[in-house]
This record gives sequence, C-alpha cells and structure tokens, in this order.
Amino acid sequence: MALPRVGFVETEVDLGVIPWGGKGRTQLHFENRSSSDVQLYGVSSAPGCALVTNGPLLENRIVPVGQTIEIDVELDVGAIGRTKSAWICVSLKDGRKFTAILKATIKQEWYLTQEMVDFGDVAREAGESQERVVAFCSKADTIVGELEAGISWLEATARPPQGDEKGTQMIVLKVVPSKLRPGQNQTSVQFKTTNAIVSKGGITVKARGVGR
Repeated sequence: MALPRVGFVETEVDLGVIPWGGKGRTQLHFENRSSSDVQLYGVSSAPGCALVTNGPLLENRIVPVGQTIEIDVELDVGAIGRTKSAWICVSLKDGRKFTAILKATIKQEWYLTQEMVDFGDVAREAGESQERVVAFCSKADTIVGELEAGISWLEATARPPQGDEKGTQMIVLKVVPSKLRPGQNQTSVQFKTTNAIVSKGGITVKARGVGR
C-alpha cells in the first residue's frame, strides 16, 4: 500500500540531449495522497533558465485529496551553462516546499580535442619551431574565423578544412624557442567562430624555456 504523501511524482527528470541554445519541455506532476486538501501558494523556478509556463494558473490552486496537478515546464539549455540542471519549487500555503530537478545533456555546436597544450621543456637556443595541432570539430558550416595568439613566442594559424576533413579544422600552434622567457611561459589563444551561437573559444598554451 502506498504511504500517504504530498509532493512531486518525478523528483528528477532528465530531458536527454538538447542542442546548445535550444529548449527542453516536459510536464511534472504534483500529487496529494494525504488525508486532507492542500493549497498551493505558487510555483517558482531557477531564474533565467527554467520557466513554469502554466505558473499563473497554479497560484492558490487547491489540490484535493487523491488528485494530481500538471506543471508545464521549459528549460533553456543556452542559459543553464555548465551546471546542466535547474530546479522547480512548489510552495504550499502551510509553508512546506517541494523541489524537482530538471537535467539535460548539452549538444555543443563545436568542441576542441584539447583545451590546453603543454609543450614542456623547450630549449631556447633551438633553431626550429616546435609544433602542435589541435582539432576543432564542428558541424560543417561552423569554422574558426579570427584567431589571435597575442604574444611573440607563439604563432597560431587555422588551416581551412580540406577534402574529407569536412567538419574538422586544424589549429596549428608553433612555439618560437628564441622568444621564450626562461622558466614557465603561458598564454591563451583566442578565436571566434562563424555560424555558431557559442562564438568564442580559447586554448591555453604552456612552454618552459630552458637554457640560454
């Protein structure tokens, strides 16, 4: 036999994979299986990223014994950022509060195979530049546009996609040994993308200058 209770039927809901900038929608259910009617004060949500679309209709709503009400919610994936979750809270007139969690997996428009590149020890007297390559993977019409290293010891270029590399672009990083300072050197390569909601990115680059 089910125990008498008041609360969400679903305390945690996974909306699955949603493209960045998209929205996920679902319906939560709040039930009253206690021995007396309960009255809602209202339904609130995480500011800026979750919305109770039928919220105004639920204010001061009475939930009779044995009844369940529906709460329509919308999750803005572009606004929840790295947390990938948001809350919905039902407040009752008697002061009790009940919370449900919405979750989503964000399908990014693009990603880097590496966000940090460490060249390790680099001899400052070496003649040839050292090179590393980071792949920028994306949908076909999103590419790296502007690219800026902003420091003398590092050169950065974005090679246009070629042939079967459609959807993959190579970012070439080159350290100029003679321009390294002795000890640890660190910078960030900043870039902008085309045709993407997330239009900026960066790669952290480190190199330790050794020798004269």
